[in-house]
Amino acid sequence: MNYNEFKRKYMGTAHDLDGAYGAQCWDGAMFYSQCLGYPVFHCGISGYAKDIWLQRRSSGILRYYTEVRQMQPGDICVFMPTAYWTPFSHIAIFDSDAGDGYGNFMGQNQDGVPEFTIQRLPYSATYPTAFRPKVFEQKSPSKKPVHWNYDAVLKRGDIISSAWLPIAVVPGTDSAIVRGMVNVPDLGGLVPLEDVDKQDGSDGYHDQVLHNTNAKVCLHETEVKAVASGHGRPDMALVNSGYWVLAQHLCRKE
Repeated sequence: MNYNEFKRKYMGTAHDLDGAYGAQCWDGAMFYSQCLGYPVFHCGISGYAKDIWLQRRSSGILRYYTEVRQMQPGDICVFMPTAYWTPFSHIAIFDSDAGDGYGNFMGQNQDGVPEFTIQRLPYSATYPTAFRPKVFEQKSPSKKPVHWNYDAVLKRGDIISSAWLPIAVVPGTDSAIVRGMVNVPDLGGLVPLEDVDKQDGSDGYHDQVLHNTNAKVCLHETEVKAVASGHGRPDMALVNSGYWVLAQHLCRKE
């Protein structure tokens, strides 16, 4: 089933997957996921749709969907809590561009009705990335292979990742995860969960949840914002939203 087939078949219908609070926006998006042959993904922190995006690195959703910044019809989009538009967050399926910074989105529990409708919503209310079902992805016939250089001298602007690295219990606790951060000693300590991927099966499970300290993770592909070295200290790189990591196990994309 593709998005247009889903739209033709289910527009104006309502679906309550979990039997709670009627046909909500989450039910609609997860019904769509099921129709594509995928599992459902739950709102495990706040109970609101925003958790689908906030927990994307640990829920397993990225096994079935690819994060994208430019939406196409059929992508699942999560909206931030935004006054007037989506005060408690929202989740819907991108339908088309509506112009002037707005898009048309197919979803449940919008326009004041439980059934699937198309509503015009601002892109400014969306999280930075949407989820594209992998069954919709176009395969490129001639893509240049990526080489990762572990011996490169890093500089500002380099695109980097890391080797697969073990996680460890945070000192003074009984867990490797605290406040949305995971302890990766080879990177220098705590790193945001959303910035790492788990090596499949490293902890005995084939998902993106860190079940135990046998898990190994790697840093997401990201840009180096600054580098620091010398003065008897180990080389470090400033990455992502502004934190430093040890550079020893980083690799540069070439």
